[in-house]
Amino acid sequence: MTLRNITIISLICIVIMISLQYQQSFFASEKNDNLSLKCTMLPRSIDSICYSVSVSPNGPYDDVDIYHKTHKGKLILLSHNTGGVATFNGIGFSPSGRYMWESWADEGHPYYVFYLTSYYLVYGSKVNAIKILDDYYLDEAITLTDNGEFIYSHTNNIDPKNCQDISKYISVKNKQNSNPPPCYKVIVLNKKATH
Repeated sequence: MTLRNITIISLICIVIMISLQYQQSFFASEKNDNLSLKCTMLPRSIDSICYSVSVSPNGPYDDVDIYHKTHKGKLILLSHNTGGVATFNGIGFSPSGRYMWESWADEGHPYYVFYLTSYYLVYGSKVNAIKILDDYYLDEAITLTDNGEFIYSHTNNIDPKNCQDISKYISVKNKQNSNPPPCYKVIVLNKKATH
């Protein structure tokens, strides 16, 4: 075999591999009726944001597709994430639906990506997040207000002066008696979105 023949065979193999990957992604997107969707209703709406998680051909992590499901049942793809390094945990909204978040975990540590919901529904993954919270000690999301205040518990509560009073947001009397008492943090989201 000559070098020219080896080069031609290599190029043919590459073209076949690319073609197979394209066909796989095309047929996966065409079969959206068979997807196992987890949906969250948009507050004050009959539409939903849904997601599906499937085994990624690019492994070791899963592919995540996020959809806008209209009140008529139509699925509009908003985001396709493949071969990422994080695990998807779900979606949440502020009470009126002004803000939304995607919850992810990287090596077991949760982080949140925040969006203005109205922009996300129009631009999907092309809209810039208004905030990414990747606090290593983030423990649990408590609430997201319509004013853009995200309250969460923090596992690194060694120094209480680094914690914040959240009594104006929610009642936390039950947990304050625990030893040590939980530490809470509040962040305020940027109210501007771009795409």
